[in-house]
Amino acid sequence: EMDYKQNFTTILKNSKGDPSKKKLSIAVNLIVKDQSNNVLTNKNFNEEFSYDVQSDKFGMAQYEENIKNNLNSKISNDIIFLLGTLKW
Repeated sequence: EMDYKQNFTTILKNSKGDPSKKKLSIAVNLIVKDQSNNVLTNKNFNEEFSYDVQSDKFGMAQYEENIKNNLNSKISNDIIFLLGTLKW
């Protein structure tokens, strides 16, 4: 079982009230069970990244997508490592 949550948060605004710094947080709760439905592990994975907001909206969307992909890759690698160490 896996629960995935992603959250963009404004952490700083400029004098006009527009966002100038944001944070992307990704949290994954992973529950691994055996065939008898016994829980083998229950682990939370959390990654976050803070970044400055760019005025170019298209470039900003690409940048945020890049950040999201990088954080997801980090969590995926951590999950793969965990699964490789489990005793079935």
